[in-house]
Amino acid sequence: MADPTAYTRAYGFEDFQTGAPTTPLPGLKVDVELDAASSSIASLVNAVKDVRRSDGALKNQIVTPDSLSAASRALIAGGAIVPRGAWATAASYAVRDLVSQEGASYVAVTAHTSGTFATDLADGKWMLIASPYSLSGAVYSEVLSGDGTTTSFSLSQSFTSIDQITVWVQDGSAGYHRMRTDGTSPQVTLSGAAQITFSSAPGSGTRNIFVESANQAAAASAAAAAASASQSAASAASIEGDVVASEAAAAAASGYADAAEVSATAASSSAGTAQEWAVKTDGPVSGSDYSAKYYAGQASAVLANALQAPENLADVADPAAALANIGGLATGGDGSALTGLTGDQIAYDNVASGLVATDAQAALDELAARGLLQVVTASYSTSATLTATIPDDNTTPLVSEGAELLSATITPVSDSSVVLIRATIPMVAVSTSNAAIAALFVGSTCVNVAYLYPGAGNNAGSMVMGHYFAPGSMSPVTISVRIGATSATIYVNRTAGATLGGASKSTLVIEEVAA
Repeated sequence: MADPTAYTRAYGFEDFQTGAPTTPLPGLKVDVELDAASSSIASLVNAVKDVRRSDGALKNQIVTPDSLSAASRALIAGGAIVPRGAWATAASYAVRDLVSQEGASYVAVTAHTSGTFATDLADGKWMLIASPYSLSGAVYSEVLSGDGTTTSFSLSQSFTSIDQITVWVQDGSAGYHRMRTDGTSPQVTLSGAAQITFSSAPGSGTRNIFVESANQAAAASAAAAAASASQSAASAASIEGDVVASEAAAAAASGYADAAEVSATAASSSAGTAQEWAVKTDGPVSGSDYSAKYYAGQASAVLANALQAPENLADVADPAAALANIGGLATGGDGSALTGLTGDQIAYDNVASGLVATDAQAALDELAARGLLQVVTASYSTSATLTATIPDDNTTPLVSEGAELLSATITPVSDSSVVLIRATIPMVAVSTSNAAIAALFVGSTCVNVAYLYPGAGNNAGSMVMGHYFAPGSMSPVTISVRIGATSATIYVNRTAGATLGGASKSTLVIEEVAA
């Protein structure tokens, strides 16, 4: 989706009026400026339509599953979260234990005995699940990007005290952690009215620093769409002022002035309405329809509730049924109903919610699917003649024997999943005393063997092997197929006398499925 086009004024009516105070405004120039403002507002409306349906809800599939971090996907697939209440020092915590600390919710990603929370968080032992400010009605929020060396960052709003803002910094796969302001390192300070300084530079990343405030009276600058609308409205208001001045200077120009004033007022109204559709959070924009930011905030509460009570997703075999079950989870932290939110409206805005995951719908889809997690494939299509050997004896084939035909590496997304392997190799064994042997390896360990004996002469066939195993971790695993003859030549992806136009090929398919 393209960004909205900003309005840029091309003609200075004030300069014209100064030079010719009694001359009517040039109607053609007025039309050009109003057309430009109208075009900018139209592009803003189209941009809103890219993410919003006609019923006011966010569009389906506006976010994608790969937005979730690998750690979040593994955490979701790993089982039920165990609520442990408020965090306590010197306590033993297991993976997936859920605690509250300073109003935020964290889940343990490493089994440990707690010491100081800030230290444990910095060491990557906790992952932020929900920020206490994501649904607090904050009137200011801003996302910044660190480069690993910069310590001072400019803000779009001014403040008088560091206590008026909260600063979160993304800590790799462990999520966001709240920066300290009490003089204990690492900390952040207000080094100017609109500038913050970190005691040590945040890491390099895109949108990895989040600043928000519930106390600042002035509203934040809107997102790109709202900013474009505000610029259009301001320029339109300037045109309106010029038109009013022209009316006072020359009665003959009143027709042009009236038309320009009406158009400018309409442009200003449309821009204000578009901005409300983007960021308004203190009530509906029209009737029972709310803004995109409101729905995003509501969705983060649904995700947090689902993570704390995954057993409520009763029908995980059917995604549609699972999303229907989510309707039963649509309550706020105090148990109140989240009005106007249904399964197909669940989406996520990182700025609005403060969650680590960047896609709530994808997280719920993964909870609902509980099926195929990923597929990795490899193929070999060359029509080859090979003489490498694998002994036809009572020993297990070694990874150093024969010739490697197929190889692929899979990195599991869950430590409790199952990996399924299928390999198919079209082969021909030449001569009556020669056998073709194929061996399947997981790492350097042979897990299956297939063989083809020629019998009375050349014999062709497709050797098929399969295997499954539980990896038990999320470390990369290499799967390979090696082939060899016992004493003579073997053909791969061809017959003894023809290549079949190169259409024949050997394949390796590796699937990871939820256990």
